[in-house]
Amino acid sequence: MEIDTGTTELLCSVRDGVALITLNRPEARNAMSDRLTPALRTQIKERGDDPEVGAILITGAGTAFCSGGDVKGMGGRGPRGQMGFDERVTDLRQRRAALTGALVAVRKPTIGSPPGQPSSAPATRGSGSRATTASPGCSPAPSGRCGRAS
Repeated sequence: MEIDTGTTELLCSVRDGVALITLNRPEARNAMSDRLTPALRTQIKERGDDPEVGAILITGAGTAFCSGGDVKGMGGRGPRGQMGFDERVTDLRQRRAALTGALVAVRKPTIGSPPGQPSSAPATRGSGSRATTASPGCSPAPSGRCGRAS
């Protein structure tokens, strides 16, 4: 089932109890924009609250998972460009904290998987623990640390 995220910068579907959330800005290496960030926050919360979803998988379109914040969008363009430096920093921190808070609040396994990552390799976040991302060749060890797969 395809989910309308309100923007083409974020795709979401649910199949077999798994929500697949895809950052869809490959031309910008999936940098977080003023449209992508709130849509992602909303989808994380809504899929976390959805009783039909048992796990959430977050990935990126193209060759990158996410390159961070869209620095071009943080410049002097748009309404934030009218803010002073300290106001912009405070605004950025608040938006980052809101997205992190949405991830922390989810009580379902949440997987961050780089594009092209084998589905069997990602490290997962169980209820009450931290979200993690998988690296190519990473195999979660019993200690919870990541070691090379042999």
